[in-house]
Amino acid sequence: MEELQELSELDQEIGEALAEFEIKPSVPEAVRLADYFSRYASTISLLFEFEDLAYSVKSLAQILSQVTEENLAAGKGEKLAILINGFARDLENWRTTIFIDKSTRDIHYLDSSLFSSCLQIEAALFDTGADISDGDELELF
Repeated sequence: MEELQELSELDQEIGEALAEFEIKPSVPEAVRLADYFSRYASTISLLFEFEDLAYSVKSLAQILSQVTEENLAAGKGEKLAILINGFARDLENWRTTIFIDKSTRDIHYLDSSLFSSCLQIEAALFDTGADISDGDELELF
């Protein structure tokens, strides 16, 4: 399927953009990542049954498109890189498990997890009032 090939290519582009962002977190790199995640969300939304997952990815794209230099100051850029990297790995593992390995019974296992990750990223960047403490706690749901 054409959509699956597009997702595979976007996974690679996201990985490359993340590598650049990890070296030097910046607004242009965040916007670049936002574009890739937005395209990923658009492609997922073309696949039947994945609207919730597409919403989570689109939410991350919107968050990244609002990043400012101030948001990246004081170590937040490095923390953001780690959080986005985890999100991207989960997304890539989802695609592999669902479409390549076909080894899951629940195709929606990642929907709420990715949206929760988006909320954590937003809280870390914009101090939304959510209690993220030091960011070292593992949130289970």
